[in-house]
Amino acid sequence: MKTSELMNALENNNIDEIIDIIPNTSFPDYFEALRKKYKLKKSDIIKKANIDRTYGYQIINGTRNPDKDKVICLALSMKLTLDETNRLLSLSNNGNLYAKIKRDAIIIYCIIRKAGVMKTNEMLHTHNFEILE
Repeated sequence: MKTSELMNALENNNIDEIIDIIPNTSFPDYFEALRKKYKLKKSDIIKKANIDRTYGYQIINGTRNPDKDKVICLALSMKLTLDETNRLLSLSNNGNLYAKIKRDAIIIYCIIRKAGVMKTNEMLHTHNFEILE
């Protein structure tokens, strides 16, 4: 269901009728769907994201809630689209990247160009912003 359709339904129907049709996707479920879509190994994703192996697996299976930078590192290592990255950020309660925030703009630039974590950190450092950790 598209967001616009959901908004229309919320305006015109009882909430009890709506709540059942909203997809209940979790961070681990969406991550796993993306991993399968791109045919990636969990171990490779975690390694490319430069995240501690144990902590990475805890994030992926949902036992630890990642901060924004960790989600971005995972997304960069998977070469996700901006929409996919923002969805992961949203599902992890970290909010979306916002182009009017300079650090976010650099990260968005790197996501669009399929840069990895190292290249993104170089860009952030070059422009005097905190690197992804």
